[in-house]
Amino acid sequence: MSGQAAAMSLRVKISFLLVPVLLLVWWVWPAGGEEGAIKGRLDDLVDLVEKSGSESTLEAAGRGRKLSEFFADGAAIEYLPGRSLRVEGEQAAGAFLQARSMAEAISIFIMSHQVEVDESGESARSKVRATAGVTLSGGETESETLTHGLSWEKIEGEWRIREAEVLGE
Repeated sequence: MSGQAAAMSLRVKISFLLVPVLLLVWWVWPAGGEEGAIKGRLDDLVDLVEKSGSESTLEAAGRGRKLSEFFADGAAIEYLPGRSLRVEGEQAAGAFLQARSMAEAISIFIMSHQVEVDESGESARSKVRATAGVTLSGGETESETLTHGLSWEKIEGEWRIREAEVLGE
């Protein structure tokens, strides 16, 4: 093999290795600005909701209180088709604690999250496709993949969910 052919072969190999790496970095790297802040908030919310085993009542109550920081007061949340709740301060923490106590494990995988921030930078809409899996205390497992539309509002410098609606499966 000539030197020129070997150099060409090396460039082709590097290209084949570099393209998947660049695609992975593009997919994983968070967007900047307000879009990145919203995606980060959703990731933090997912981390808060996920559960991988038993936890103390005190630990679960703390998570419930933190949960209210992700929603605007009075937020309307449709979590499953036809099933919704309104987030009102401490009521949300209590409902979250009750639901969480019935689950042994909760996992959420976000498949896609597209964000559009309005011109004012004070509100946004996003479309999220995610799979949620729950293992109940009795061992029964349920899983659902849905697409949600989220309305975001910037309140005191923090992005909060104002409304969530199921868009489809």
